[in-house]
Amino acid sequence: MEEYLPQSIFSVKACSKKPKDLRIITQCNNGPCPIIALLNCLIVQGRIEQPSPSSVTAEEMMTQLGNFILNQNIPDENKELLLHAQSTSLEVCSSQQLLTGLDINLKYRAVDAFEYTPMIELFDFLNIKLFHCWVPSREDDEYEELSKVSYNELVLLLFDAEKQKLKEWFTQTGSQATEYGIFEMKSKMKPGEVAILFRNNHFFVVTRQEDTIFSLITDQGYLHSPDLVWEEVTVSCDGKNVNADFLSKEELIEDDAKLAKQLQERERFNQNQQARVPRQAKAQKQRDRNAQKAPKNSKDKDSGCKIM
Repeated sequence: MEEYLPQSIFSVKACSKKPKDLRIITQCNNGPCPIIALLNCLIVQGRIEQPSPSSVTAEEMMTQLGNFILNQNIPDENKELLLHAQSTSLEVCSSQQLLTGLDINLKYRAVDAFEYTPMIELFDFLNIKLFHCWVPSREDDEYEELSKVSYNELVLLLFDAEKQKLKEWFTQTGSQATEYGIFEMKSKMKPGEVAILFRNNHFFVVTRQEDTIFSLITDQGYLHSPDLVWEEVTVSCDGKNVNADFLSKEELIEDDAKLAKQLQERERFNQNQQARVPRQAKAQKQRDRNAQKAPKNSKDKDSGCKIM
């Protein structure tokens, strides 16, 4: 692998204390997030083999993704078109752009609108939905103008002194997310669906769980934190963290308290059951003694008196 790459070996995180559960690829700040996001997305979807428990190299990731692209079944319907998409995807993979960064230009009219490039075709061929959440609400004054431009076009417009409202909107949405954008992304994802979010020049694996969007935590700093797996997607990036079962720390504590209470109640029940055994045995012995003292039949009674 080329020496200029910021990182060539990536640690693998077990997202549970159980070794057979989900394993994902982590990265440092300068890690090549496109290929890591693609592989982690396929892993979470259960469409590709999980990485080894310790680490994976950049070459292994490229090989695994390339083989996955090459081995995709091409149906006879639209075969020529799909073969072209497969060829384009292999070119993107082999060019190492996934390791150095993708040229993605979002459009503000919708959360799934991007300028077409070979990289976008790669996502389409892999049947992985790509989203961003940086869109204005239809009620915003800036919507009509923003809905006609892409990010690259907006950057050029910001140099125009007459575009003050656009500048204000651009500054106010510096996190590259809006409440409306997150709502729209949620509306386009089915419950349990897994996709990829492009935000702040980074690719995140995301999933919708009920009415919440979560992003997969791949920061290598959380390598040894198996209970920190997903983070709620919010505008201010201050969402709650949850484990692989989408339970927060507070919910885990509550569940542990409930379990402890159930165990205590079960222990008290067992103790009561054990205490009842000696009492029952003692009562049975007393009944046996009383039975021995009682006359067995009428012959044991005084028969000197007869009723005429």
